[in-house]
Amino acid sequence: MPYTKSAESPQVAARVNASKSATRTPVNNLRLSDIGKLIEGRHGFICTDREWARRYFFAALPHLIVSRTRWLDAVRDWVCAYSAILLVEHGGDWIDEQARRCHAKSRKTPRQDKLCRLLAVQADEIDAYGLETLTAANESAKARDEKDRARRKKYRQDKRAADPNHTPRSQSKAAKARSDGTTYDAIYAKNRRERIKAEAAGNGDAQQHVTTNDGVSAPTENKISRPIAQQHVTETTGFRPPQYRSCRDGVSAPTTKNHTHQSEHP
Repeated sequence: MPYTKSAESPQVAARVNASKSATRTPVNNLRLSDIGKLIEGRHGFICTDREWARRYFFAALPHLIVSRTRWLDAVRDWVCAYSAILLVEHGGDWIDEQARRCHAKSRKTPRQDKLCRLLAVQADEIDAYGLETLTAANESAKARDEKDRARRKKYRQDKRAADPNHTPRSQSKAAKARSDGTTYDAIYAKNRRERIKAEAAGNGDAQQHVTTNDGVSAPTENKISRPIAQQHVTETTGFRPPQYRSCRDGVSAPTTKNHTHQSEHP
């Protein structure tokens, strides 16, 4: 098939269905970008080595298929741009056959470890070429996870440091309490006991004052609490006020319990 003719997926009957089944994942574009950076850094914009050209082709092939609607055209364009030696050696039919064979697989994209081993990524190439998703081939999964955790921790620290309203942990209340040989919970409990004690002492001997229009503070009359007022009404008239219960709609309704009217008058 000539490369000038647009190709469609053989599994679908129209381009509309192909566009619906296409999966556009950002990680696929990042992987393709990293593979292109490797080729440009190692070989200078285009790979002329046959063995490495095959490796780059099979590494980029699944990401091209799952991230492009017209995936066959995308594979052809990528081969022309980075691994033209494969087109000269095998021809366009071999490229199309490998693309359709990869498209028929249930799991197309390889795992990160397998991809890094296929490309033989070195540790110094990550910073030199600016790779974002590829790691060193000889790096273990445990070391990679530790590096990822350290990177995320540094990102959170930098984000907190840039926040003007953020208080460093070294200046927090818990840190100050530890420097004094105690804990923040103990200080909070002590302050709470002192506050309750002060409020109890103030309510016992201090009268409530209100400010009049002329700015003079005058004592107010002692108000009878609601339970005492209800008891006074019951003892005087024999009528017990209804007990109210809360409803879900916010309206209080009287309960049937203890809702009696005992009158002393005939």
